[in-house]
Amino acid sequence: PGDALLADFGSVVDAVACAVEVQTALGRRKGSEDGEGCMQFRIGVNLGDVLVRDGDIFGDGVNVAARLESLAEPGGICISGSVYQQVKNRLPVSFHDLGEQSVKNIADPVRVYRMVMDGEESPPQPRSGPSQEKRPESNDADAFLRAILNGEPIPLPELPSIAVLAFDNLSSDPEQSFFGDGITEDIITDLSKIPGMVVIARTSSFAYKGKKVDLRQIGKELGVRYVVEGSVRKLGAQVRVTAQLIEAETGHHLWAERFDRDVEDLFLVGDEITNAVVTELDVKLGLGTEARVFRQALKKPRSRENFALGTDKMNYHYTKEATQKAREYFESIMAEEPDSGWGYSYVAFTHSRDLLNGWSEDPEAAFKSAEALAEKGLELDPISAGALGAKAELSLYRRDFENAIKFGEAAVKARPT
Repeated sequence: PGDALLADFGSVVDAVACAVEVQTALGRRKGSEDGEGCMQFRIGVNLGDVLVRDGDIFGDGVNVAARLESLAEPGGICISGSVYQQVKNRLPVSFHDLGEQSVKNIADPVRVYRMVMDGEESPPQPRSGPSQEKRPESNDADAFLRAILNGEPIPLPELPSIAVLAFDNLSSDPEQSFFGDGITEDIITDLSKIPGMVVIARTSSFAYKGKKVDLRQIGKELGVRYVVEGSVRKLGAQVRVTAQLIEAETGHHLWAERFDRDVEDLFLVGDEITNAVVTELDVKLGLGTEARVFRQALKKPRSRENFALGTDKMNYHYTKEATQKAREYFESIMAEEPDSGWGYSYVAFTHSRDLLNGWSEDPEAAFKSAEALAEKGLELDPISAGALGAKAELSLYRRDFENAIKFGEAAVKARPT
């Protein structure tokens, strides 16, 4: 439309990688001898639903992207908060938080992040997840950009990186391959929601479908450390799914499992495989038994995602608004998994945070609510670090220092990391 280009992508990681590639190529041309007068462009990237009509796309998802573009500087990129949550640990680039911005024709403020471009000093960035992964340095970002621009093998990122290959169809009927494709897509989608993990898009991993390629070669070509492969065999109303997690560089199997299911339960296997893969990766990366405890306590991927989002708000955005948002994430866990103590424990934690910082409008009610929730959390999980931590903070709020120390030490013992 006029002076702009609008593009949609199946993967938000691909969209941001494309934006980086465009601005890098244009910046290189502008700096060359024949680049005098080279036009500069702004780019905005948003994640959201769109409406399609006659080849055009419409909707708030598109409108927000347009507003983000107008906020960017010439040669720059602005992304929405929803995009940032998906790509912050998956691409070796940095972002600067511009806070919430009111934009034209959009009712609610939009969280905006500006990409830190090459040569610009990057502000400190919070790291997410219990493993405290190292962020790629600027030379890693340069290597990444050189690779995608020159068609070279992508350098291995510091963060755990994984490709899920299309599951082989071992049934006698070739048309049954959609079972394997469906499971593969579910696993890719679920893995992509996990903070701190680089997941290769479906279009790239499916390029190897039906081909006999050495996994070590795939690892080098896709720039990943780990590969998931598997097969699906349908026999009447029964389906057998096998899956294995492999270290691409060595070819060593880290995990393998076989699942026998009824056809109607087939796609539930995707959640089980995702859970097992992520657990084994966490064990491999040093979290050990804590990773298994985490995934036993929260069985649903959505709950684990909400927990990661909630703890990110609690740990790295120390504000009243962030704590309220964290409470909403933890309350979702209470609703999704009422038999798990983690939701109750961490909602209690948000109330104790409010109390200690003077953010609560009704301190007495907040204290009673936090106390009851912490007790419920301990009833369901007697060594809940969240509940013990909440009780430590509540004791501190009451200036009961002896119990504050007792519960605090118990919380550290329950979760030393």
